[in-house]
Amino acid sequence: MWPKKPLAGHCRRASLQAIKDKAKRLLKAVQAGEASERVAPYFDAHSAFSLQRAQLVVAREYGFGSWRRLKAFVELLDQLQELAPEEVQTASAHCSFCKKPRQEVSKLICGSNSTICNECVEVCVDVLKDAGAPIRRGGDVLAGASPPSG
Repeated sequence: MWPKKPLAGHCRRASLQAIKDKAKRLLKAVQAGEASERVAPYFDAHSAFSLQRAQLVVAREYGFGSWRRLKAFVELLDQLQELAPEEVQTASAHCSFCKKPRQEVSKLICGSNSTICNECVEVCVDVLKDAGAPIRRGGDVLAGASPPSG
């Protein structure tokens, strides 16, 4: 089984491109007969290993159940990073929503009046997707309902 929450520090500064590259390196390593210990918890040795499976292994290593969720999380962190003054990231800070202290979460994003942890962000993404609301980065729709045409 994979971890229920992201491992500390893994997604903090990782770009989506760096995580994609990590999945590609894992695929090459498996094709070269290496890294089987990373894949074994998720796939048997006889199954065909593809980039999609490498992405799933990487997502699970970060604590996500799917590549889609990891990708959405990293993209959302990129959006929220612009709003978070770094000086507010102190050891005594806690999530304004679930009240977990900084030490119990992987990432705490601080705004001017409140903070939100990576776990609550993931819940928010799920709620928006379940409601069919579009999740946007810039002008692009990442997930959810399609934008109105025309």
